[in-house]
Amino acid sequence: MRYFSIRGSLIFLCVALVTTAARADHGQSRSWTIASSNVTGPNDYCDKPIWELPAPLPPMAHFTLLGEFNTTAGSSIANPLTSVNCNDSTLLATTIDPEFQAFFSFPDPDSRITNLPLHQVPIIASLDGTRSSLEPSGTFPTVPLPPTRSEPNDAITLGDWFKAFGRLHIRCSEQDSARVFAQFGGLIPNGIYTLFGIWLTTPPSAPGPTFLPVAFGGFPNVMVASPRGRASFERELSYCPKGTQVDGSILMFVDLAYHSDGTTHGAFPFRPLGNVQIIDIDGQQFETSLPPGTTTHVQLGFPINVEPLQALH
Repeated sequence: MRYFSIRGSLIFLCVALVTTAARADHGQSRSWTIASSNVTGPNDYCDKPIWELPAPLPPMAHFTLLGEFNTTAGSSIANPLTSVNCNDSTLLATTIDPEFQAFFSFPDPDSRITNLPLHQVPIIASLDGTRSSLEPSGTFPTVPLPPTRSEPNDAITLGDWFKAFGRLHIRCSEQDSARVFAQFGGLIPNGIYTLFGIWLTTPPSAPGPTFLPVAFGGFPNVMVASPRGRASFERELSYCPKGTQVDGSILMFVDLAYHSDGTTHGAFPFRPLGNVQIIDIDGQQFETSLPPGTTTHVQLGFPINVEPLQALH
């Protein structure tokens, strides 16, 4: 079973296989350094789960939010990532996970925004919010208009995706507040990223425990990678991420999400329900939803209070 049992929850979890080092410090202070792992979706590495999720969640739940670009003329369905095509040369494209779609009741997107190479995803390019695919910088003379994408704007392969790495440093004080600092390398050059903490908690409107994505360290939780793919992130927390909180909530993961449309979505890791206007490369305008996998993709994850699968079996 690949999905959870609490319907309607907004979930965006990213799970990863990491090595966590913990050490005792002076007094009651504690610190940890957590290495990241590459993923192709929440708890997913080329269509295989990498973490055993805690109860009450199905332990092997996983979702894929990346596909392989399908070169068949007119195809709107990306090839699923599997062990067969999980290699460095695979060209990444937008996709959706049908089980993710069905369970969380996300409307299906227009077929014209699936199976798009990630560097061709439409972005907001007009005052009314209409999105369109933009040519890379340098295609036109240096004048104010039309807007362009920044360089480099190369196609993104799975090899490029897996170049990303990071380390998350956590230092908790005696009062259970904390300072967190993360460093990243190998990211998509000039890419837009957000960090989200994924909590196991019971929201006021939920009948029981479920996943809840919350902007890590508070909003804004945005980073822009340098042209060399480097970034850093630092925040103060009013709680210690390790262990169970006083209300029973557990911070399970910290997710790094890449936004191929160059747009973040406020308090959510992906765009809430609703449609946007898009102009395709043929000049036709249409309306569509933007479910996870069409503009938001999970690239790295840091486990906080979970264990990797191979350590358990």
